[in-house]
Amino acid sequence: MKGKIILLVSVLSFAVNLYSQTWKRINSPTSTALGSCSFVNKDTGWVTSNDSVFKTMDGGITWINQATPSVPSYVTFSFYNVYFINYKVGIIDCLFTLDSATSKLVGTILWTNDAGNHWEFKDIGNPCCNMNATLVDPYVAFGIGQYGVGKKTTDSGATWSSFNYYPLYSGEKLFAFNPDTVYFAGLDNFHLLGAFGKTLDGGSNWNINTISTNKGFTAIYFCNYNKGWVGGDMGVIKYTVNGGNSWIGTGSQLVTLSNIQDIAFTDTLNGWAITSDGKIIHSTDGGIAWSINYKGTDALFAMCFTKPDGIGYAVGDSGRVLKYEQLSATQKINYEIVYSLYPNPNNGKFTLEVNTDSYRDDNVKVKNIEVFNVLGESVLKQTLRSAQPARTGTGGGDNLIDLTNQPNGVYFYRVLSEIGSLIGEGKVVVQR
Repeated sequence: MKGKIILLVSVLSFAVNLYSQTWKRINSPTSTALGSCSFVNKDTGWVTSNDSVFKTMDGGITWINQATPSVPSYVTFSFYNVYFINYKVGIIDCLFTLDSATSKLVGTILWTNDAGNHWEFKDIGNPCCNMNATLVDPYVAFGIGQYGVGKKTTDSGATWSSFNYYPLYSGEKLFAFNPDTVYFAGLDNFHLLGAFGKTLDGGSNWNINTISTNKGFTAIYFCNYNKGWVGGDMGVIKYTVNGGNSWIGTGSQLVTLSNIQDIAFTDTLNGWAITSDGKIIHSTDGGIAWSINYKGTDALFAMCFTKPDGIGYAVGDSGRVLKYEQLSATQKINYEIVYSLYPNPNNGKFTLEVNTDSYRDDNVKVKNIEVFNVLGESVLKQTLRSAQPARTGTGGGDNLIDLTNQPNGVYFYRVLSEIGSLIGEGKVVVQR
């Protein structure tokens, strides 16, 4: 079942104690691209756009735009990745910038020790790790970059030491277990093949091997020291069971040939990967076989899961924020129809996005939406595009609902099936 906001009226007279999972679109703090996300529990997390940091404390219902620090005049922030190790301590690594005074490239890290209320500017001194940094604990962070150069801090970013892992390799994504054990996925620049590297002594020594694929890797996830996955260009995903000493191909390219942007597993069997064309693919057998779990139109750039809740978040182009939540089997049995309504509140115009890849019967084929004011008067009735996909690959239709001729206030809507039965109802707020 595709993931959007599910609205339903139960038509079964029994309940089932089974559960299914789905992705749904939730409220976003912006309409611009979101490039990274980090959640410390199911409710508290951060997402970043190119130049803004947003925090939620209620699972994405509301967002706070957090201020960024005063910095030298030569710095122009371009946020790449956000990562929080706990409720308070987090970092944002940024694209390198040019110091006009010295004509040198400068690496930039933002560091917070108070949940993002204040961010400190950290000048790393060169651009080696701008795009690939991660926290290991509240004091230790690693950064890894192009042509075998990396950085490490053990004092919350006050000072940074350099290390070299091999000049022919470029690290694209880090995965850290502790201050000593760190893995990376990336590119063999000489052979233009995928690469994997790891250190067991905090970066002093690295064991690096080339992986037989004609593209580099941009995603990595390990559930323990031995079992892990890497993903990259053209939909390639490989897995290892011996800590990266050897790698095994998977069936990921049977479901996508788009670039794998990020990958995450909640245990040794269940995992997800996001793609550059807006898909989320899912595996239930440790990454051997994959199936499409969600189809969208906007590119997805980052994903994360919380522990032990197993709640997932993914972010991407046009401000898209997706959330992975648990649904009862009763919901899944009754409604193989999913739709999302956004934004809410709005300025009088909102979108009802309908996903109609599969139906059980005519009772759940979306047909119309009707909107009422607080007096119970019908102010709009509209036929929805839902019988066929509106855009290639979406599996659904986007419907613009226009209430700009109505005054500000609360309105109530009903979504009806082809035979007139009620599928869902709710409230929408118009405020200008």
